[in-house]
Amino acid sequence: MDRLSRQEQYFEKFIPKAEKAVKRNVFLGIDICNKLDKKGMMYTDMSMSEISYVISEVLKCDFSFDEIKAIPGKIKYGKQYEEYHVDFEKLRQMVMDAFYEKIKYYIKNIKNTLQIK
Repeated sequence: MDRLSRQEQYFEKFIPKAEKAVKRNVFLGIDICNKLDKKGMMYTDMSMSEISYVISEVLKCDFSFDEIKAIPGKIKYGKQYEEYHVDFEKLRQMVMDAFYEKIKYYIKNIKNTLQIK
């Protein structure tokens, strides 16, 4: 089982339990952040109210593991650590496929709205 599969397996079990725990105690996320901060294990420039807001928004999300994308590349073994070398051309294409909408559609609508030939 590769790393991504193990992480998916972990989060499939973790997310429902975390959602249930936060719904029982809406301050749980803030409590955890405070404890991590006091131990020097968390560094952020977000305020607690911002963290609380992000947690509340995340709870509204529908999360599907079918939507997880792996950044394309290859693992290479360095002298001491595994190194991940990104295939930037494939990554660029992945970003374009996910987020880019062709401008022709918008130009056509603008022309129709302005009645331009």
